[in-house]
Amino acid sequence: MPNEVKSLSLPGWLLRGAIREDDVLNPTNGQPLDDPYNTGSKLADNRVLNHFYDPAHDWPLNVGAVLGKKAPDWAVGAKDIFSQPHTPEPGRRNHFTVFDAREAMYRALTGRDREGQAIAKTQEERNKYWATTFRALGDIVHLIQDMAQPQHTRNDPHAGIGGPIGEAVSGHKSVFEAYIETRALAAIYGTPKGQSFTATPLDYIGTGLDAPDGYPVPRFTDYISFFTTRHKDSDIHKRQGLADYSNRGFFSAGRNLDASDSALYDYPSNNHPSYPRRTLTVNWEGRPLDDESNAKVELLLGSVADSFYSGGSRSCVSASDPGCIALTTYGVWDQFLEEKTWPSRYTLNRYNYDDQASLLIPRAVAYSAGLIDYFFRGRLEPEDVSFTSDGLRLRIRNTIDLDRYPEWENEVLRARDSQDRPGVLVLVYEYTDTTGTRRFGEPAQVDMVAGDDVRPDRVSRASYLFPIAIPADAREVKYRIVFRGRLGSEDDAIAVGTMQPVTGFLVTPNYLPTDEVPGRRMVQRLGDAWRVSEEIGLEAGTVDWKGWYVDGKPTKVLSWVGPSSRYFPDVDDFWSKTYSSEFSPQIFRAGRIHAVAPKAVLGAAVYSDAEGKDWIVAVTQDGHADVVYRRPNRSSNSDALQSEDVPAGWEEIGRLDNNAEGTRITLPADVPWFFNGPGTEAQTMRKWWDTSDPMSIHLKRLKLVIQDGRAVFEDLGNLPGFSGQTQCTQSYDEFGAGSARQIAHSAGQYILAVDYKDEREVFAILRLDSESETETQVTVIHDHEPDRHGSDQESGGTTRLSNHRETLVLDGGQEIPVLTTGGHLVTTWSPDTFSAISSATYDHKEITYYLDLRYDTYAYTYWGVDTTTERNSAGGMVTEVHKDGIQILSSAEPIIDVLGPRSNLATYPAGPNDLWKLHCSASVTDYAGVGELNFGWRVNALGSWAVDAEGNLAVSQRFYDGNYYLLAPHNLITGGRLESLLPDAPAGASFKPVGVLH
Repeated sequence: MPNEVKSLSLPGWLLRGAIREDDVLNPTNGQPLDDPYNTGSKLADNRVLNHFYDPAHDWPLNVGAVLGKKAPDWAVGAKDIFSQPHTPEPGRRNHFTVFDAREAMYRALTGRDREGQAIAKTQEERNKYWATTFRALGDIVHLIQDMAQPQHTRNDPHAGIGGPIGEAVSGHKSVFEAYIETRALAAIYGTPKGQSFTATPLDYIGTGLDAPDGYPVPRFTDYISFFTTRHKDSDIHKRQGLADYSNRGFFSAGRNLDASDSALYDYPSNNHPSYPRRTLTVNWEGRPLDDESNAKVELLLGSVADSFYSGGSRSCVSASDPGCIALTTYGVWDQFLEEKTWPSRYTLNRYNYDDQASLLIPRAVAYSAGLIDYFFRGRLEPEDVSFTSDGLRLRIRNTIDLDRYPEWENEVLRARDSQDRPGVLVLVYEYTDTTGTRRFGEPAQVDMVAGDDVRPDRVSRASYLFPIAIPADAREVKYRIVFRGRLGSEDDAIAVGTMQPVTGFLVTPNYLPTDEVPGRRMVQRLGDAWRVSEEIGLEAGTVDWKGWYVDGKPTKVLSWVGPSSRYFPDVDDFWSKTYSSEFSPQIFRAGRIHAVAPKAVLGAAVYSDAEGKDWIVAVTQDGHADVVYRRPNRSSNSDALQSEDVPAGWEEIGRLDNNAEGTRITLPADVPWFFNGPGTEAQTMRKWWDTSDPMSIHLKRLKLVIQDGRAVFEDLGNLPGFSGQTQCTQSYDEFGAGSARQIAHSAGQYILAVDYKDEREVFAILRLDSESETETQVTVIHDHEPDRHGSDQESGGTTRLSNHRETLVLDGGQEIPVLTTGGHLVTTWSPDTFSAISSATYDHKEITYYLDLRYDTYAYTYWGVDTTTERNSAGGMVTEVHKDGIQILSSAEPIIDVLGPRSNLATYPAGPNDLWKLHCSASVTDYAGVGELNFGWRVNALGSWAVDAEGNLAVSQRFYDGNYYLLAPHNLITGGRLESLLPDAPAGASFKPVGVLH
């Protein structure tokens, strides 16, 4: 074994298998007998007898009697790999086969055998099975490499045992193998008659080929094809297995041109006159041969066609062609070019073997690598991982990379094998306990759902729940998902993937917690308990899409940067009521940047097209325009460009330019687009205004639908909005005495926000109902005629009663009283004084902090009013969070004088009485309006909220009093407080921004 390879490492076990596969009973070369199943029979216990396969005749080693199994059968463990490729041979002698390697690998990964019995509970026990896995692979690789030795594929025994009589059956000892081994060791080779020279080191990859990395690695879809493709190709010239290549392309010592049964093989050609020839004038050492004319030695030249790799074939028409190799030698000299034997005959010598090695060794390496790659081709990537109260839920992605391995496009992970047995998924985890000991948890196994086949680079339709219970004190938990079942054409394949579940919330404490881990922290709910992860460096956005629902719960989550209050823009300046929102190109998934879009992202989702291919779609902002892009859904945070400004992989599929239409102007986006669960349509609210009425800001609803890979936009407008009427009558005389009465009423509703519950669109509708009645009575004492000037003494009063109600109506008709005010205003005046007495009642609930239509969740802050003290009630300012109409979180602040007295009595000097005197400009006035200003001023996102896929809520919110002085913050999470999860929080601690991971 090479010195640089540790004997008990995995490469060491691979090499051990490759060496030990040549073990024989009672060896004379000092090697230990390593076969655990020796029977004492020389024939049965000689593994080497099973290393032969003649693909032209589908033979094992046959010397008049069959002496072993066909090498492909021996390697896989099947009785007949052609007719029963998935069935292990009962009572088979070889237990270092593909079947055994699979079972050992499964036990190493899961600690269980195929029947589910615990078989390896410790790391030491599992390591033994890893050793067995690679030991068996080494034995299999040995068999593949034997197919690059023509004697093994042309039924040419070469054991060299038993003396002259025994060699009639066992054949002469292989000069080819002895010579090539010397070259592999770069050692000195000696011939029987004393020639010696330092052998040229082998070229293992084929640097002389027209391939920069040597001979290309074959990517077959079954094990037998690495040996032969006779089961696919009836034409021997089209077969691509390594045994096919060496059988038809080369002569061997016992199967040469002059062999008594040379007609057994049609290739290479038995027509010796057809070969170009070149005279050989030196021996193995390179010294001149006898120059006797009748002692001439000729190399017969030819080419070897390669049906797998076109660059591996060469032309040999004449002896000077560079593609010629020495296929055999003709002359009176023996194979070592040391002795003359009469008459002339065909032999193979160093020059033939060097040419054979130049073609066969690179292929032996490539085919061995290809078989190992094929064995380990099964790769999974868990997706949409989330903890639930019952365990851990996830989907699986078949991560075979078709860009790198296009030949494996049919390596479908099947839910059922050829015998209709279900494929199984096993979740395995390990952790460190309080003593610092690494332990394995109890694996959880589920059957795949029938029909849930997963093609390469696709994700399972079904979401799988694994009932596991992680110990409360577990640390450094690591997870692995294992599939066992049919993959492509292999019934008993294994695919594996590792994961570190990223679920729950990402919070950002503004202090250093007790564990001294700075920065953003993942908070997960496992069962009923919240845990803080030790993982750092995670990222998430403030707005999210949840989709691909299973049993009413989303299984996919993407997030991006957007407004804190989700449906409403962030506040730039509270007093001036200016708003804006920041967006960025990054799309986050599972705590990482999943993709970088060409422009700032307004909304994102994942959808599956008619062919089952998954796409990530992003609505982006390009000035006033909304531009939709898509790309295959796989993680890439690369910003490498495929064009001047489009990152690689993205394609534009739709654009809404938002150009002015007459006097109507659409404003740039300041709130996100929200997709439905399948990711096939989205909606948003957009502000617009009319240049003929510049003071009125309106809202409209936009929708896009993805059809046949294109995004189609639609303007859905809004509800009619508010309308009202004012009726006014007055009867004042020419001196201003008399009365007036006005009744006003306005009502209506419009859509304020839109979202999706899975595939169903849901709205937040603002409904307004406002009414008032105003009456004025005026008396005038005057001393002049109407058309004469004089001094008037006017006295009078105005009484106004008003009620104003704003209600937010959610999905299903749930009504939230947003603002209810009632007023009673009485003003009186006389020639000397003016007084006003007003009283008001408030029931003021501001949806100022959070609203999530997907979960019927909303939060509001209100001030209770004590009618006795006319101050806020003992509860002070209260924040409540409701879901489905039920309070799920609440926090009350200390008593603070928020609004002050609710009545006012003031006396002023006499003033312009017309300010308080009702006048009618018209008897009836109709008006209508719709806009965000009626509600938007109350949307003050002063914190951060998020809801995870399980419906848990995390809040980090600062509240302010009526004068906007900071009150104590609220840092809440379903079932507790964030401060308790990340101890050592100072007064005024904050955890924003809060992002959702899953």
